[in-house]
Amino acid sequence: MPRDYALLTLAELLDLCTKNIASPEWERAWKELFQRYREFIYRQVVYRCSRWRWSVPRYQLQKSEIVNDVISKVLVDLCKDECQALRSFQNRGDEQKFKGWLGIICVHAADRYMETLMHKRLTDDELEKLVESFKELRKNDYEFLWELYESLTKSLRASEKKKKHNLERDINLFLLYVWADFKGQTLTQLPCFRDIKPHDAEVSVNRSRGYLRRSGLE
Repeated sequence: MPRDYALLTLAELLDLCTKNIASPEWERAWKELFQRYREFIYRQVVYRCSRWRWSVPRYQLQKSEIVNDVISKVLVDLCKDECQALRSFQNRGDEQKFKGWLGIICVHAADRYMETLMHKRLTDDELEKLVESFKELRKNDYEFLWELYESLTKSLRASEKKKKHNLERDINLFLLYVWADFKGQTLTQLPCFRDIKPHDAEVSVNRSRGYLRRSGLE
């Protein structure tokens, strides 16, 4: 009896999508995955593109084409390098975390596509409007980053592998390193981290990064 792919769990489906690449089973699994998350991907792409550049009038007429192109880019990102992105996703049984991870893939694909599109084709007047829309985008990004900050902090504090007396220090090291672009040598020049060697700071950051990656949050 043929397998009903619609009845597969998310974990089973992702497993099939990352094995026996280009086989009939792989193709059917990808068809089912796209069927399940097509609407979600579409909404994420439309929202991200709308926050970017819809203020440029002539792109109002190309929305459908742009969105379809970005969705194609998302699928390429998921499939490239023998589905490396999907294989690296750890929380296969958690659909909410999968949607959060997939949403980030959509945001990155939309940003790359729209940035390339605008840089190649914008006139001076359109560029001025683009700058204004980008300011608004950044404002919304800060709100998103604050939500992400709270999620990351909560997750790191819940890690059983963290030593209690180093927990807050490691959280601050990670956030400064990843978001504020403070690297090992720069971090250890800050008064509160002067007792830490650059190598130790990077080890701490990598430890936190590894935990978040295993949790599906990075």
